[in-house]
Amino acid sequence: MNLDHVRRVLNRFEREGYDPIVVGGIAVLIAGYGATKDIDLIVASPKFDAIEYDFREDIEMEIISVTGGWVANGRFYPQKDRPGGAYVTFDVLNPDRFVGKSFSGKSFFEYVRAEASTRTTNGRIAKPPVVYYTRLLVPGPHGEQYLLRIIRDLDEGAPTKWLDEARDIAIRFGTEEKVQERLRQIEAILNSADPHSTSAPSSKTVHRGHRKVVQSK
Repeated sequence: MNLDHVRRVLNRFEREGYDPIVVGGIAVLIAGYGATKDIDLIVASPKFDAIEYDFREDIEMEIISVTGGWVANGRFYPQKDRPGGAYVTFDVLNPDRFVGKSFSGKSFFEYVRAEASTRTTNGRIAKPPVVYYTRLLVPGPHGEQYLLRIIRDLDEGAPTKWLDEARDIAIRFGTEEKVQERLRQIEAILNSADPHSTSAPSSKTVHRGHRKVVQSK
């Protein structure tokens, strides 16, 4: 997967009438941290609901599944040889899942588009705090993996202010309680890390001493 694939995936969505924004590891990687093998996007709520139908016979794009209303999992075939050819995986997030009860997915998508993303030659890319915000809200095993990715970025030198800004987004969209709990988990892992540990990845975080990642406001 490379930036040309990112550009082509975004262009393909745009040709179908979508307004996609990159919100995953690509956005963090462009900022100088982390690594990723797939492309994470967010689209407006009504278009998310139509995604399986819109690409059902497409030779470049294939929607594999829609998981719990959270994300649509898909494949992009650079050689236009669906099915059976080499592909790049992508995930499309449903903005409705990243707001509190009093807010709409539309308002979150419009916020990201207008205030928290940048138009580049490869397409519209969200700012890293948006990526961290969405990762902090993903539940279950995938959410735990996202916490470890955030910790990895911090160990590589990613600014902790990205977490502060993710919390600001949570306050804005009524998800502060959930995000705050995840921030406490990150802080606990950072502060309990053993630099000599040889156990599972969740306990191999680089030791930093006491690290405050939960800010009171």
